[in-house]
This record gives sequence, structure tokens and C-alpha cells, in this order.
Amino acid sequence: MSEAEERRKLYQNARQEYSSLVGKITEIESERKEHVIVLETLKKIGPGRRCWKSVGETLVEKDSSETMTTLEQQMRNIDQILEVLSKKLKETEHQIKQMESEIN
Repeated sequence: MSEAEERRKLYQNARQEYSSLVGKITEIESERKEHVIVLETLKKIGPGRRCWKSVGETLVEKDSSETMTTLEQQMRNIDQILEVLSKKLKETEHQIKQMESEIN
């Protein structure tokens, strides 16, 4: 494989990784928005109320305050994941720009 072909392949791989990261970030941000909606709804009904969570094909009954605690922890985890993915996206974007500047 020639050096030009190898560079082209590296560039294509970086573009694919970039697209994949953008898709994953979009998916996770959507999931986060759903968590926010549920948390806002649970705050309106107050603590101690029953709520249900779908686990597979089963509904599991939980207390609203317990569910809120779980959702808040999940949102913190989602935020951490988004931070890591955003950093990786910026690194990949920088890598792509560097490859493009070398080509031109």
C-alpha cells in the first residue's frame, strides 16, 4: 500500500469515527432530554407517590423519590459520558483538520 493510500485510509477512518461520535452524542443527548422530562414530571407530583419503570417487558413499582434519585444519578453519568465523547469529538475534528491541511 502506498503512502498516499495509507493517508487516505486514515482520513476516511477519522471521518467515519467523527460521524459515529456525532451520532452517539445525539442519541445520548436525546436520552438526557427524556430524563429531564421525567424528572420535571416527578417533581410536580411530589415524593411518596408510586410510579412504574419498564424493565424489559416487566413494570417495576417504585417510590417517586427513589426514582428521582436514580434518574439524577443516571443524568450525572450521562453528563460524564457526554463530556468524554465531546472531548474525543474535538480531538478527531482536530485530527481531520490536520490531515486536510497536510493534503492541501
